Amino acid sequence: MALSPGPVGFLPTQIHPWDYLMRRLCEELNDEEKEYLMQFYIRDGEVPGSFETLVAERIGKDIDSAEQLKRYLKGQYGGQGSFSWSEKIEGYIRDLQEYIHHYEIKPTTTFIGRDADVNKVCRDLEDYRNLGLIVHGFGGQGKSCLANQVCHKFQEKGWLVLKIDLRNVTHTSDVLKTLLLKLKQPFPTCEHVDLLMKILVKGLHAIKHKTLFCLDDCDKIFQNQYEHELFQDAFYSLFHAQVDAQVRILITTREKVPEKPGEDKLFAQHHLMPLVLEDGVDLLKCCSGMTFEVDKAEEIVHKCACSPMAIKMVSTMLKEGKFTTDHLIFHLNMDKNVSKGLGVRSIIEETITNLDPLERNALAAMSVFQASPFEFGAVEKILQNICHNTGTCMSVLQRLHDSNLLEVESRHKSERKCTYSLHPLVYQYLSEQIKSEAYTIAVQNFVEYYEKLIGRIMRGMNTRYWKGRWLLETNKIHIMKFYSIMADEPELLRPMKSKFSPIELLIKKHLSDLSDLMISNVMKRRIFTSETKRAQKAKNDDAFIFWMVEEADVFNLLHDQPDIALQMLEKLSEGRYAALRGLHADPFYNKLVHSLFHKVKGLAKWKKLQYQSAMEHLNLSVCFLQKIEPLPQDFICKVWCFIGEMHIEIGDFQTAYDVLQTSFEALTDILHNNAKPSKQSEQSYELHLAIPKHYYLFALIEFKKALLEPDPKEKTSLFSNAKQKLGKGMKLDEALKIDYLDCYYTKMKLLADIYVEEGQIDKAYQDALFVLDQRREILQPPHKNYTESVYQVARICMLQGKKCALEGKQDEAKDQYKTSVCRFSEMIDHHLKQGHIPREHELYKNIRRDHIRAAECLGDQKETRKVLKFYK
Repeated sequence: MALSPGPVGFLPTQIHPWDYLMRRLCEELNDEEKEYLMQFYIRDGEVPGSFETLVAERIGKDIDSAEQLKRYLKGQYGGQGSFSWSEKIEGYIRDLQEYIHHYEIKPTTTFIGRDADVNKVCRDLEDYRNLGLIVHGFGGQGKSCLANQVCHKFQEKGWLVLKIDLRNVTHTSDVLKTLLLKLKQPFPTCEHVDLLMKILVKGLHAIKHKTLFCLDDCDKIFQNQYEHELFQDAFYSLFHAQVDAQVRILITTREKVPEKPGEDKLFAQHHLMPLVLEDGVDLLKCCSGMTFEVDKAEEIVHKCACSPMAIKMVSTMLKEGKFTTDHLIFHLNMDKNVSKGLGVRSIIEETITNLDPLERNALAAMSVFQASPFEFGAVEKILQNICHNTGTCMSVLQRLHDSNLLEVESRHKSERKCTYSLHPLVYQYLSEQIKSEAYTIAVQNFVEYYEKLIGRIMRGMNTRYWKGRWLLETNKIHIMKFYSIMADEPELLRPMKSKFSPIELLIKKHLSDLSDLMISNVMKRRIFTSETKRAQKAKNDDAFIFWMVEEADVFNLLHDQPDIALQMLEKLSEGRYAALRGLHADPFYNKLVHSLFHKVKGLAKWKKLQYQSAMEHLNLSVCFLQKIEPLPQDFICKVWCFIGEMHIEIGDFQTAYDVLQTSFEALTDILHNNAKPSKQSEQSYELHLAIPKHYYLFALIEFKKALLEPDPKEKTSLFSNAKQKLGKGMKLDEALKIDYLDCYYTKMKLLADIYVEEGQIDKAYQDALFVLDQRREILQPPHKNYTESVYQVARICMLQGKKCALEGKQDEAKDQYKTSVCRFSEMIDHHLKQGHIPREHELYKNIRRDHIRAAECLGDQKETRKVLKFYK
């Protein structure tokens, strides 16, 4: 008989569905089956207790233990009478999964004394003269609760309502991204507010419903003056944009938000005052289910600072018999200074103090989520050492929600799937306390949970891109917290294991790769430092080498400093890790470690123009990857891509094309195998982070061939093919909404080079200047890509000068030559001085040639002598 999920919400007289499931297990098994179970779960040297105790302590932990039991029975007894027994267990597991899927905490809301506020907010929101309304007031006054009531009223009127929590959002760009996420609109990872707003406006044009955005808890945005102004500018542009659908925005914050001087009023404002005394008394009576003498009820409400949150907390303590009315009045001797929130804070402290130890520890553990929303799967993992089964975890969450310490919100249209969050004032109180052991264990569980989630995200982005990307964006706040712990609180983590499995090491690689998109290089280096120290302490050679190689990779690719990368790698191989020396294909450490070591070493050798050695190391990297099971095809294709690019640089175009085509087909096969044909567009079959670079390299082959082609018609055809492939790559970059390691600008730079060769100098200059401006923001000299862009602009200025001279515009020609020489001089001062680009490199030779030409065209003998002296 299958279990029904049971009623939502707990009552003292009800049997928890988990307990009911366990009771059925005890009652329905015969003695022989119970004996099997006893033998399976009795540990060595343990005195067997009752069957019921074993069930509660062993099977009653979670689904995994029941799954383990099912597998054991099938393997141990096969078809000898126990198969029906294992089927029975499988039925229990299915019932339990169904229960967990459907059964979550019931949100409870008691709303008294705010009807006038709700009606006024609704009227102001519907006023066409405003884009929206800001509700402000002290913490604990029920702003979020009021916002929920307003959202409900607008939903009843047929509006599309999208409510988002911004408690830990600090940038306007992230606000816009969250709105786009709710609208299911793809968006870039960049921080350009104007671009994000254009995408948002475009998305709103497609909506046929009136739309209400509810931005809850915007305090951190408005506390930063720069972000505050950026936020206002962004939403002024939304207000003035001609959006087809009517859009309104409801914002909640603690402080009143000043309007931008000199601008039309964008948001109406509503100050949410503390409850009037009569409404506070009514709320106390309703929530506690008790009757009070009028003077005592009023005294309690006064001591709660007329805060709905505090009144509800006090009501719960009275209802549960923690205090009598007189005892509570005596106990709540607090400062009634509402402006400082001391009354509410004291009530929070009292409520937490009166929790059971289990609930108090669980609450402290949940502070690792800060005050941001989280889902049941995450909190169950974090509390696994405190709540030993799903039922206990749900009971604790319900208890904390009933105590008004934990907020619960239904997701989308389903009342059975919820998100949970600590109230900001509760989190603020917890963050000021001395961290308990429960918090430390929670941090450790938090890191383990989100490390595995990052692995899922990266696998998703490499198979069905936007599925992985949505998962990333919906967990972004907690993933950033994960990286923050890794970088700044490594002492809280569990000791590292002395050995990693291949899967565990792949997950480490995934979290390192995702950090390229999520965090700064400074934070990344702190993670490298802390992880290498932990690996040394655990004597985990694989992990130590892995993190050292990842750091070398950052210096090599992001900072374009191959000398430092090679020093780090040689320090490893020439030291205690001698098995990394040479070019042998016998793995002593984890195969992935060997592969990454040779990949980074090959790339560094390539940057030093040691092509033969570089090729040997990259091929060896592929060799090690091909020995890993299951085959990490994504990593193999990335290395193949580097090999193809190197073949282009040395002029072997056919080999380059063959390697790149093999890699390209392998990646598209992965996407085809994971696609849902009925829902996928043609472009979706190429939506992978590595594919745009393949198109760039295919275009580069065509461009290089064209430069060597004497036939004008064939040259034109090759340039056309190159532009077509660049167009495909750039469209994919735009579809991926990501600028990964300068990819998009690299393509645009090549497009400008093609325009130069075609004689479209002005068009080339616009693109080249755009790329240079963008690279100034993300790269620093002497990065080769930055140097290439400065050189490209300098060369185009020289060509523009020659064009003006031929047209007889001598003054304009001289100005262009001056600009060109200034650009070249910038490279001498900041790019070439330290010798980061070898003199034998083609780029260096081209810079030298054109710098001398530009100086000669300018006709400044002193400048010419200076240039010749530098390049001598």
